[in-house]
Amino acid sequence: MRVRIDIGKTLRTEHRTFDLRIQFESSDDRLVVFGPSGSGKSVTLQCMAGIMRPDQGVIEVNGRTLFDSAAGVDVPSRLRRIGYVFQDYALFPHLDVTGNVGFGLNRGIRGRLDAQQRQAVTAQLELFEIAHLAQSYPRQLSGGQRQRVALARALMARPELLLLDEPLSALDPMLRERVRRELLAIRARFDVPMIVITHDPSDVEALAERLVLFDQGRVTKVMAVDHWSELQAMSSLYEK
Repeated sequence: MRVRIDIGKTLRTEHRTFDLRIQFESSDDRLVVFGPSGSGKSVTLQCMAGIMRPDQGVIEVNGRTLFDSAAGVDVPSRLRRIGYVFQDYALFPHLDVTGNVGFGLNRGIRGRLDAQQRQAVTAQLELFEIAHLAQSYPRQLSGGQRQRVALARALMARPELLLLDEPLSALDPMLRERVRRELLAIRARFDVPMIVITHDPSDVEALAERLVLFDQGRVTKVMAVDHWSELQAMSSLYEK
């Protein structure tokens, strides 16, 4: 994976202005964005996915320009070939598991799949070991099950890049270690690079090849992850 991000975005509310100025490059297949809450991690990924538009700058993935303010390029999110898993999973409550996973395949009436699409979704559910939940609704699922559904949906269109916004934060601590292993297995099985947001050093240790450190809307460091002592030092920084 080759990613180049050089963007600016100013967010304003009644009481606060947040100025995001992010610049980094990476050719690693497991990139972790690490930093405290409110440092601009989610905004950056949403700009990459096309959910949010930067005020200025350039976003490139695998040599393809997805956004370039100077050149007037802004590829629609549906054409960016990027899978996105939200922190709260953002499943559609009115659709069952089959409908959620197959949502991006729909070309006709919302929620309707033709026979070929349904077969593809069934294969995806089996791959993620959630076929027995096909007719269940999000409210009936556990946190781990909702995450699997969200991942299956994000990977249904075989994206070039998978973005994960704090994918373990909603899970029970006892479940997180197993899910970390599953994320690595899924990445290898689909041969898809991933960028993961976290503020948990344990996620960094398990998932990262390279780490991008965020703080107050800026990238403060980009580094290969080789030594646990370095991660411990960063953990201490963010506990202050």
